[in-house]
Amino acid sequence: MEVSEEAVRARLQELTDGAKGMTITDDLEKTEKERMDLLYEFIKTRRDAGQLMDSNAHKELVTEAERLEIKSKAPLVLAELLFDQNIHTQVGTALTIWEWQRRWTISIQNIAVVLRQLIVFCWQEVLQYSSQIKHLTEEM
Repeated sequence: MEVSEEAVRARLQELTDGAKGMTITDDLEKTEKERMDLLYEFIKTRRDAGQLMDSNAHKELVTEAERLEIKSKAPLVLAELLFDQNIHTQVGTALTIWEWQRRWTISIQNIAVVLRQLIVFCWQEVLQYSSQIKHLTEEM
């Protein structure tokens, strides 16, 4: 067994991370929607504080999603918080954050839902821009 200060620190961190997932609360008695709202607020707080790119934040997000037993829904919550009308510039950030989710078991169905939402959003943007262009050309 490694007894260096760094090894001891790493084992303590692993124990701390494991204990976070075992915390007993009444959150699991809430509906799935309420638990997704809790995860939404959890992620939003870190996003607003600029902490989403921190590797420790990634571990905390995984732990929180697992604790709330909604880890398969986490990509939907992340997509809602990360994307807006500037999706074309935000996809890189989302991919960086989702990289740590490789350890998660995400069903094909959930990935398809997220992609479908992204396609619909992008299509709405295209339609909006084409409508604006049409309006401008009619004025000319």
